[in-house]
Amino acid sequence: MSPLSRRAGAAASVAIAVAVLAGCSATEPQNSEGNGGFTPLPTKSVDASLLPSGAAVDAWALVALPDDTVGGSTEVARGAGEVEPGKEAVIDLTQDEGQWQLTLVCQSADGSAMTMTPAPVETNELQPLRCSTAGDAARGDLGSIAFAGGSGHSLTLSTTVPAVFTYVITPQTANQD
Repeated sequence: MSPLSRRAGAAASVAIAVAVLAGCSATEPQNSEGNGGFTPLPTKSVDASLLPSGAAVDAWALVALPDDTVGGSTEVARGAGEVEPGKEAVIDLTQDEGQWQLTLVCQSADGSAMTMTPAPVETNELQPLRCSTAGDAARGDLGSIAFAGGSGHSLTLSTTVPAVFTYVITPQTANQD
C-alpha cells in the first residue's frame, strides 16, 4: 500500500470517528419537563408516616387479619409488630407436637415484600411475602406456612423499608394446605 493510500485511509478513519463523536455529543431536544422526550417511570415513595406505629399496630392487626380469616380454627398465638431495615422481627414457632399453620400479612411503606427466613433452615426457601402499601385499604398477600410442632423453630422477618406485620398460629386442619 502506498504512503498516499495510507494517509487517505487514516484521514477517512478520522473523519468517521469525528462524525460518530459529533453524533454522540449532540444535544437531544428537551420537552417541557426537560427530560429529552422520555417520561420517567413513576416510583413509589417511601412514606413510613402512613404506617401504624405503637398501639395502632394492634388495631391495624385486627383489621388486617380478623379472627375468622383462618377458617374458624382456634388460634393459639397471635402477634403483631414493626420491622425496618436493620431491625428484624422473630416469630417464635415453638408449639406442642403436631401440625400447625402460621398465617401472616404485612404492610410496608412502599409495598415492598417482606423476606421470611425459617430456622432451623428448611430445605426449601420461602418466597417473599407481598405487603400492601402503607395507607392502602387493600390487604397484601396472605402468607400461610405449615410447620411441625417441636422446639427451636422460628421465623425471622426482614424488609428493605419500614413495615408492620401480624400473624396467627392455629392447629392445621385437614382443609388447610
